[in-house]
Amino acid sequence: MDTIKHDIDWEEMEQELELAKEEMNRRLTEVTASLGIKHLLNENPNNLSGGEKQLVVLASILCLEVKILILDESMAGVDRLTRQVIVKMIDGLKKNDVTVIMIEHDYDNLEGADVVYKIEDKKIRSISMEKPTIVW
Repeated sequence: MDTIKHDIDWEEMEQELELAKEEMNRRLTEVTASLGIKHLLNENPNNLSGGEKQLVVLASILCLEVKILILDESMAGVDRLTRQVIVKMIDGLKKNDVTVIMIEHDYDNLEGADVVYKIEDKKIRSISMEKPTIVW
């Protein structure tokens, strides 16, 4: 049966990264707990909401313990609660020295950004390094 755990816990990833099963389980448990989706591990992915699917995709990448994460519209179409989970996740990654690059159309989703580049007509029009809010 196809489950979230099966989708995230790739045997190929374990082999390619030379991860022990115990290490993969540790990462899977830690990441899914932090995203609040541990209870979904035995669910069929086809039965999840859009926000839950978004969190599963993020979990699968976070299990790799990447140092650079590129998010393209990661908060599009998610509810307020899921957005808060993603923002908290991004804050945690930044605190652990992970570089997070976000592509967003909704400027409200960039409130925690260190630097914001606005691209217009294929050119960088402005750069903001001010905190905490972005005003356009």
